[in-house]
Amino acid sequence: MNDPLFGLVNLAQLEVLGFKKEHFYSTVLVMFLAGLCLIIKPILRIFSAKQYYFLLTYMLGSLLFLATFAIIVPIFLYIAFLAVTFIGLSLSLYIVYQFFNSKA
Repeated sequence: MNDPLFGLVNLAQLEVLGFKKEHFYSTVLVMFLAGLCLIIKPILRIFSAKQYYFLLTYMLGSLLFLATFAIIVPIFLYIAFLAVTFIGLSLSLYIVYQFFNSKA
């Protein structure tokens, strides 16, 4: 019981009341997803209003990639984060190249 999440909630008292650990983790997951939805929804609206579909696709794709790695193999999450960062840097350089190439 050295989990930092248990410091916020007294899980022993919840178990006495019939609230199992699985319910606790699913409740935390739902709250996390609701908070993530509140953060991502305005970003999606801004990107779609400005028609930044390329950036929107990259952002959602990289979030999906990182989430998949976090679920399947959490040990390699750092490597996945570096890969997404490298791909983002490469795409940024490509966009800058296209910008300067179209002006010429």
